[in-house]
Amino acid sequence: MHAVIIGAGALGQTYGVHLASVGVRVSFLVRPERMSERSAFTLERLTGKPRPLTLQQPQRIARIPDDANVLLLAVRREQLNDALERTLQTAPSVPLVALTPVLPQSEAHLAGLIRGPCIVALPTVAARSNAGRTQFFVPPFAKTLIESELGQPEILQQLIDALNRAKLPAAWSRGVRRRNPATTIAFYPLTLGLSIAGSMDRFTADAELCSSTLTAVREALQLARRIGPVTPPLRLALRVANRFLLRVLVASARFVAGPVTELLEEHFATKLVAQHRVLGDEILELARQNGMSMPRLAALLGRAPCAPAPALQPAANAESARNAHD
Repeated sequence: MHAVIIGAGALGQTYGVHLASVGVRVSFLVRPERMSERSAFTLERLTGKPRPLTLQQPQRIARIPDDANVLLLAVRREQLNDALERTLQTAPSVPLVALTPVLPQSEAHLAGLIRGPCIVALPTVAARSNAGRTQFFVPPFAKTLIESELGQPEILQQLIDALNRAKLPAAWSRGVRRRNPATTIAFYPLTLGLSIAGSMDRFTADAELCSSTLTAVREALQLARRIGPVTPPLRLALRVANRFLLRVLVASARFVAGPVTELLEEHFATKLVAQHRVLGDEILELARQNGMSMPRLAALLGRAPCAPAPALQPAANAESARNAHD
């Protein structure tokens, strides 16, 4: 198996290094300016027994080779720009597994770019780059779920087997292509509110923002249920959430799992700012298509901080036009 990881950020490194650790041939599709880098990729799990996992010589590539037989998309929606889209169009006809939030519009767009099938996954990994290494967290008993409704190609079974051998659990599951966007929509107002506040403590201390966000959560749950299933425990937790309960949960999380809480806070409060705006626009469009109004969510989105997505260098020739973003 030759797995091409599209993106060498924290998420791409987490999956790629784990796969390489069990003998899978892995290449990382990166931006042109990163092709000259020679640094190793080192992972550190934040729970359990944190033993660093290092890939000393990661293979960085600027185009998808013909011998690739599975692609793992590990870039956010706002990073799917023209240069990366052209690269995907030149890829061989192999499955592309999307490891990031994929709303229906994004899934249709991706499917139109590639020759192979677009497979939606539901990862449970949170990761960040910190001091030259990638720290990651996987909740206990959680698995990366890969959509099985379109069939179970042997190459994806090999991928699942490799991830399990690498202690990054994965499994087939039906309905992931609906559950991924439904879960994203249900959670979105909370992560947006956190992004506006800048930290969990400031979020729970701001009574008006917290109230607006929880109202937007209820709007989002109505839309999410039309898109796909939201697990009953999650749906119940979001419905009963209130400011007091959130403050207790944040304090408890900092006490019990400080490093994990810090990672999640940084992930949603700062790292995903640009993605929040793109996802917000897609969610509001979905609401319009379903005859729904989400005034509180729209108001929150208007308060979201602005962070332009990083741009690629202009392509200088036909070869560089195939280069991708990491």
